[in-house]
Formats: sequence, structure tokens, C-alpha cells
Amino acid sequence: MNTISGEINQRIEHPRPIIKLLSLLFLILLLALMVNGSIPQLQMFLFSGNVPVPMTLVRFTAAVMCLGIITLTLRRRVEVDSMLMFTWFLFTSYLVIEIGLLATPTNSHLSIITSILSVYFFVFTIPLVLYLHGNLKEKQIIRILLSIFVLLAILGTIQFLLKEPLLPVSSNDLSFTVYSWNFHENVRAFSLFESGYSFGHYIAIAGAVFLLLPMNRSIKLLLMALVLFAGYSTLTRNAYLEIGAVLIAAFILSKKINNRAAPYILSFFNALAGYTVMKLAPVISSKFGGNDIVSIETHTSRVNEWSYIMEMWLSNDVYTALFGTGLAQGFGFQYVDNMYLAVGAQFGILGLISFGLLFLSMTGYVFREARARMTPLSIAIAAFWTSFPIVSFFNISLPPYLFVFIILMLARKERAGA
Repeated sequence: MNTISGEINQRIEHPRPIIKLLSLLFLILLLALMVNGSIPQLQMFLFSGNVPVPMTLVRFTAAVMCLGIITLTLRRRVEVDSMLMFTWFLFTSYLVIEIGLLATPTNSHLSIITSILSVYFFVFTIPLVLYLHGNLKEKQIIRILLSIFVLLAILGTIQFLLKEPLLPVSSNDLSFTVYSWNFHENVRAFSLFESGYSFGHYIAIAGAVFLLLPMNRSIKLLLMALVLFAGYSTLTRNAYLEIGAVLIAAFILSKKINNRAAPYILSFFNALAGYTVMKLAPVISSKFGGNDIVSIETHTSRVNEWSYIMEMWLSNDVYTALFGTGLAQGFGFQYVDNMYLAVGAQFGILGLISFGLLFLSMTGYVFREARARMTPLSIAIAAFWTSFPIVSFFNISLPPYLFVFIILMLARKERAGA
């Protein structure tokens, strides 16, 4: 029995004004966290280049507020016997247990909590999302998402064209840094994000929506040109892969969304493409070696780091293999840049299994909703979701996918043309 689409939907046909307001405020909070450089940039502007409130504290406070809102306002019990809620409870319970199991003198409880919130914050908001489920119109969400994108894209393209970051790239206390913004005497467009790669996620989402949204042909061409140029301006290979995969998937799903297997097939081929690119990177680099964008240097660094992390995770003892090392990117490892390895190395084989079950249940929800609604937003989110396998080979990519999942749940169910 899927109680999300049953009992909860009965309650949200006519959402109360206070719940609609909470939903809108929650969307704004999510956008501020998704545009992950916006809050630090605001703090630097207000506090003379300093970031007095760390993002970890912002995320922790937001999580507590989410739970508080549920406690204070919930009037109807949210059932937990759906596969989504079961796998959510399984994974979050496992994370809580791991905080106790993995703490060491060199890897404190606080360090583990901080590393978890940096990647999995949006997971902990899902109970609130269930409560606010379906309280915003898709058209309202689209207007907000795309209006913000246009502003972000204009800022990013100006950064690229002028070869100037225009904004601070690090705080005075070094608690915030824009990663890899300087690329061979060019500026990677990062807009209000913490990297060009993070900016690329938003570009891919917006591009899919623009592609699917009914509008004047000339305006659509202009907006798609902005999407493509902003994507190019990031000078980030993984962003290129993601944007290309998402736009192709959006086009295919707009024709084949009624085919249950279509999004799964696209996901499989994206996984295969990611693995192929990973293996063929040296060949590609040698063929186009004169181009900085296909330099093999960062790929070689990744592969060397992956070997070291795999050995540390799987070559010690059974306990470490099952429960992980507790270490994460920036918290014991210099970088991991592989989502699958990041989960496994930090939380072990059991953590990888529990995460996989949660992600599969979320995948089923996203694809079912796209097929049921057939709206530009739902199909665009499904298209974006199919790109997870390819980008996860080369980076820790979970937060933006959780973001679009939550957006889909907040949106009221409407079929195309409604």
C-alpha cells in the first residue's frame, strides 16, 4: 500500500494557507541550500568578508526546524509502511548508528555529523516533505526555478566573459572557498555556487524544463542558447556530461514517458557511458592532449586516490569492510570524487546497501510520477534523475538529486494541460 499517494493526497486537495506558506518558505530554504554559495556570499557581504555561521550549522539548524515544524503542526499521522519511508528509516537509522560506531580520537562524532550533513542533509528533510507534500503548484515552482536560473546564468556568463570572478572566492577565515574557479587563465563560471560543477546541476535542471515547456519558439531558442553557453562557461567536463545526458533524456522521455522501461534504460546507458568514459579517459586525453579541458592530470589523481581509498576500506578487516572507515571527502580523505565509493568507504558495504535501497525506492517514485503527471517539471526531473549514474563516477553528486526529488514531492499532482 502506498500511503503517500493515498492518505496524504486526500488531505492536500485544499491545503490550508499556513501549510502553503510553510511549503513556499521550505522551497526558498531548499533553493538557498541548493545554490550552495549564496548563504556564504551573503555573509561575506554583511560581515566584511567573514562567514561567522558555518554551513554545517545552517544545515543542522534547518534540520531541527524541520522536525520542530512537524512536531508542532502535524494533525494527521504520516504512515511509514510505504517502501519509500521504510528505506528512508532504514538508511537514516543506519547513519545514526554509524555516528557512534565510527567515532575515533582522530575522527570525532562532530566530524562525522558534519560530513553526513554536507552530503545527506536533504535526506533528513523527507518527513517534512511528506507533510508538505503537494502544496505548491508546478507552474509556481517552475516560475521560481527558472527566474532564478536566468539571473544565475547571466552572472556566470559575465564571470566567464570578463575572466573575473566578480565575487569573493574565499572568506577571510577560509571557512568558505569557491573550488577550482581559475582554469588555465580563464574563470570557470560559478555564479553563486561553490564551484562550476555545482552550477552545472542547476543548468541541467533548468535546461530540461526549458526544453519541455511550451513557449514561443524564438524565446525557447534564446533560453536554450543561454543554457548551453552557461554550461560551456563552467569549463567542467562532468557538467558537460550531465547537461548533455539530461537534455537527451528530456527529449527522449517527452516522446516515450508512457514506456515504463524508458527511464530505466536511459539510466543504464548513462551508467555504461560513465564507466566507458572513465576507462577511456587516457585514450581521449592522448588524442586531444593539446586541449586543457581533456587533460588527464585530474583523472590520474582521482584513480590513484580511488585505489588508496579502496585498499583502506576493503583490505583491513571484515568490520571495516562492513561498516566503513568513517572517513569522507574533506574529513580524512583529500578527495573521493566518486559517489559509489564515497558511500561505501565511509559507511561500508551495509551502508552502501541501505543507501542503494533508498535510492532505488526514490527512483521508482520519480519515474512513476513522471509517467502519471506527464508535465514539463515531472518529466524534466525524471530526465535529470537518469543522469545520476554517469556523474556519480566522477563526483559526489547526491544533493542536487535529492533537491529535485523534494521539488517533485512539493509539487501538486497535475496532469499536462491541467
